Amino acid sequence: MNSIKDLIRIAGKKAVILVEKEESVEMARVSINGEWVMQGNYWDFHTHSAQGVTMELGEKAFEWRGSSGLVAAMRLVLPKDTEVFIVRRPYSYATGGGHIDPVTEEELSLAEHHPSVA
Repeated sequence: MNSIKDLIRIAGKKAVILVEKEESVEMARVSINGEWVMQGNYWDFHTHSAQGVTMELGEKAFEWRGSSGLVAAMRLVLPKDTEVFIVRRPYSYATGGGHIDPVTEEELSLAEHHPSVA
Protein backbone atom coordinates (compact mmCIF):
# COMPACT_ATOMS: atom_id res chain seq x y z
CA MET A 1 0.00 0.00 0.00
CA ASN A 2 1.67 3.15 -1.20
CA SER A 3 -0.72 6.03 -0.61
CA ILE A 4 -3.77 7.34 1.19
CA LYS A 5 -5.60 6.87 -2.11
CA ASP A 6 -4.77 3.12 -1.91
CA LEU A 7 -5.90 3.04 1.73
CA ILE A 8 -9.28 4.59 0.83
CA ARG A 9 -9.74 2.23 -2.13
CA ILE A 10 -8.97 -0.87 -0.03
CA ALA A 11 -11.17 0.35 2.85
CA GLY A 12 -14.24 0.75 0.68
CA LYS A 13 -17.49 1.30 2.61
CA LYS A 14 -16.60 -1.20 5.37
CA ALA A 15 -13.07 -1.12 6.77
CA VAL A 16 -11.86 -3.79 9.14
CA ILE A 17 -8.63 -2.58 10.72
CA LEU A 18 -6.73 -5.40 12.40
CA VAL A 19 -4.13 -4.58 15.06
CA GLU A 20 -2.05 -7.56 16.16
CA LYS A 21 0.59 -7.48 18.88
CA GLU A 22 3.19 -9.89 20.20
CA GLU A 23 4.00 -8.38 23.60
CA SER A 24 6.93 -10.68 24.47
CA VAL A 25 9.04 -9.46 21.54
CA GLU A 26 7.41 -6.02 21.20
CA MET A 27 6.19 -6.56 17.65
CA ALA A 28 3.02 -5.23 16.05
CA ARG A 29 1.31 -5.33 12.71
CA VAL A 30 -1.62 -3.39 11.27
CA SER A 31 -3.75 -4.32 8.27
CA ILE A 32 -6.95 -3.10 6.66
CA ASN A 33 -9.35 -5.47 4.90
CA GLY A 34 -6.60 -8.09 4.68
CA GLU A 35 -3.90 -5.79 3.26
CA TRP A 36 -0.74 -4.89 5.21
CA VAL A 37 -0.31 -1.29 6.28
CA MET A 38 2.71 -1.71 8.58
CA GLN A 39 4.50 -4.30 10.68
CA GLY A 40 7.57 -4.07 12.88
CA ASN A 41 8.91 -3.47 16.35
CA TYR A 42 6.94 -1.17 18.63
CA TRP A 43 9.62 1.50 18.33
CA ASP A 44 9.30 1.44 14.51
CA PHE A 45 5.71 2.69 14.70
CA HIS A 46 6.10 6.43 14.19
CA THR A 47 5.81 8.86 11.30
CA HIS A 48 9.54 9.32 10.73
CA SER A 49 10.47 5.64 10.37
CA ALA A 50 7.58 5.00 8.03
CA GLN A 51 7.29 5.03 4.26
CA GLY A 52 4.50 5.09 1.67
CA VAL A 53 1.01 5.45 3.12
CA THR A 54 2.22 5.53 6.72
CA MET A 55 4.52 8.50 6.04
CA GLU A 56 1.80 10.25 4.01
CA LEU A 57 -0.58 9.85 6.98
CA GLY A 58 1.94 11.80 9.07
CA GLU A 59 1.89 14.59 6.51
CA LYS A 60 -1.89 14.70 5.93
CA ALA A 61 -3.30 13.71 9.34
CA PHE A 62 -0.84 14.20 12.21
CA GLU A 63 2.48 12.91 13.48
CA TRP A 64 1.43 9.55 14.85
CA ARG A 65 3.25 7.19 17.21
CA GLY A 66 2.50 3.56 18.02
CA SER A 67 0.01 1.21 16.41
CA SER A 68 -2.90 3.06 18.06
CA GLY A 69 -1.65 6.35 16.63
CA LEU A 70 -1.40 4.79 13.17
CA VAL A 71 -4.99 3.54 13.45
CA ALA A 72 -6.20 6.99 14.57
CA ALA A 73 -4.46 8.62 11.58
CA MET A 74 -5.99 6.04 9.23
CA ARG A 75 -9.48 6.74 10.60
CA LEU A 76 -8.97 10.47 10.16
CA VAL A 77 -8.36 10.20 6.40
CA LEU A 78 -11.07 7.64 5.60
CA PRO A 79 -14.24 9.09 4.09
CA LYS A 80 -17.08 9.81 6.52
CA ASP A 81 -19.28 7.21 4.80
CA THR A 82 -16.84 4.39 5.63
CA GLU A 83 -17.93 2.13 8.47
CA VAL A 84 -14.87 1.18 10.54
CA PHE A 85 -14.31 -1.83 12.77
CA ILE A 86 -11.10 -2.08 14.82
CA VAL A 87 -10.13 -5.59 15.89
CA ARG A 88 -7.27 -6.08 18.33
CA ARG A 89 -5.72 -9.47 18.97
CA PRO A 90 -2.43 -11.07 19.94
CA TYR A 91 -0.36 -13.06 17.48
CA SER A 92 2.75 -15.20 17.64
CA TYR A 93 5.73 -13.59 15.95
CA ALA A 94 7.48 -16.97 15.89
CA THR A 95 4.65 -18.73 14.06
CA GLY A 96 2.64 -15.80 12.67
CA GLY A 97 4.51 -15.64 9.40
CA GLY A 98 3.65 -13.12 6.74
CA HIS A 99 0.01 -14.08 6.33
CA ILE A 100 -3.01 -12.39 7.88
CA ASP A 101 -5.53 -14.72 9.50
CA PRO A 102 -9.05 -13.61 8.55
CA VAL A 103 -11.09 -11.77 11.17
CA THR A 104 -13.78 -14.05 12.55
CA GLU A 105 -17.44 -13.10 12.96
CA GLU A 106 -16.96 -13.33 16.73
CA GLU A 107 -14.01 -10.90 16.62
CA LEU A 108 -16.04 -8.55 14.42
CA SER A 109 -18.95 -8.63 16.86
CA LEU A 110 -16.59 -7.58 19.67
CA ALA A 111 -14.71 -4.96 17.62
CA GLU A 112 -14.53 -1.25 18.36
CA HIS A 113 -17.17 0.08 15.93
CA HIS A 114 -17.30 3.49 14.25
CA PRO A 115 -20.45 3.75 12.11
CA SER A 116 -20.44 5.71 8.87
CA VAL A 117 -21.71 9.28 9.00
CA ALA A 118 -23.29 9.42 5.55
